[in-house]
Amino acid sequence: TNSQPMTFVSVNILYPREQQSTLGPRVSLLEVPWELLKAVHIEPRLDQTISNRWAHIRWNSKGTCRFWASPLFEQDFASMDEIERTWVENKREIIDLFLPKSEKKKFAQSFFNLLYLHKEPSMNCYA
Repeated sequence: TNSQPMTFVSVNILYPREQQSTLGPRVSLLEVPWELLKAVHIEPRLDQTISNRWAHIRWNSKGTCRFWASPLFEQDFASMDEIERTWVENKREIIDLFLPKSEKKKFAQSFFNLLYLHKEPSMNCYA
């Protein structure tokens, strides 16, 4: 396979949970690959393309998770502070902040379908 070594995992599990750092700084839209934003019709430099939309990003890389949420998402569902607090407390899933339990199965099926469709790095984005 073309998988990369996951040395960060062994380093992280050597520390007690309280000393593990798994929450990173908030994501900036300027860091998100343009192809991904374009696939969902978001222009990272124009606030108007996200000001009236619910949008949330969870970015996992090397054992660290980072988040971003649009202003409308924060207003109607969960603030960034609440999302980050939920992550750190690790008592419930982030998705429980905005998705009814009755919809989780359908969401999971769609999510895993996307993972299947995009199983290789640098594949085109579809939305």
